[in-house]
Amino acid sequence: MGKVMHQRLVSGLAYTLSLLALFLGVAPVGHANAASLSPRKVTLGSSAPSAVTTHKFEVTVPTTADVGSVRFWYCTTGSGTCTTPTGLSTTSATLDAQTGATGFTLNNSTNGLPYITRTAASISSGTAVSYTLGNVTNPSTTNTTFYIRMATFASTDISGTAIDTGNVLASTATPIGYIAKRYLS
Repeated sequence: MGKVMHQRLVSGLAYTLSLLALFLGVAPVGHANAASLSPRKVTLGSSAPSAVTTHKFEVTVPTTADVGSVRFWYCTTGSGTCTTPTGLSTTSATLDAQTGATGFTLNNSTNGLPYITRTAASISSGTAVSYTLGNVTNPSTTNTTFYIRMATFASTDISGTAIDTGNVLASTATPIGYIAKRYLS
């Protein structure tokens, strides 16, 4: 095998292995050690644009760890730079319910980035948790899809490296209404 052919083979192999590592998650990208919060879902009390409603988050925690805060970051995209959806307001949000891992209070000081906080305490792998945020104003545009980037942290202020992460997707929609008429014979 010629020298040029050998170099091309080695270069091609290195390129292929780099792509494989990236797709298999071996390469350090984003949150290097974060596991996926799964299963996960969000349920909106109302999907109407500009509705003041509840957002109930339900997830199963995959990693046993001391958790001091949980982030709910509202964005127009699932990754990259986060832009808060137009009309969304979380600065009046309340923490209405919590199950599975409790003792949290809500920090709603930054619009679009509410988080719950407590003194860090252990949550076991496989624990199902739910948190209901009340008094959230939905985005104001009809049929707007938005993401909530969730993450758990050891810190009490969502700083540092995320322990577990996961996105949920929601959308505003015009409510469907109907009038039922009763016909008498």
